[in-house]
Amino acid sequence: MELATPIIDFWSTWCGPCIAQHPELQRIVNAYKANGKFKFVGIAVNDKFASWKQYLEKHVYTYENYIFQDSDYPNLRKELGIYSFPRYVIVNTKENKVVRSNFQINQLREILNTL
Repeated sequence: MELATPIIDFWSTWCGPCIAQHPELQRIVNAYKANGKFKFVGIAVNDKFASWKQYLEKHVYTYENYIFQDSDYPNLRKELGIYSFPRYVIVNTKENKVVRSNFQINQLREILNTL
């Protein structure tokens, strides 16, 4: 069985552009979920657990969401090259490497159609 290609949304509850893009990301998730080629994951970065949990209780998204706190691993953002939000990353599971990063939500459908 072939692994789904991970599409990762690095975001935060304090990031206005991140929050503004979530409805569009959910529409994209809905449009592509039937083909099973992609796995969408949200990772809140440098956020407070209570804020993140409260946000997800108010906004129901069908893709998986996790939280990463800088206090747990202070160098991860630097190691991943994440300096601004939102940051979308696409991982090629066959080659175990990041194949796309640093693009806008309005480019995501076009990118997914090429994979």
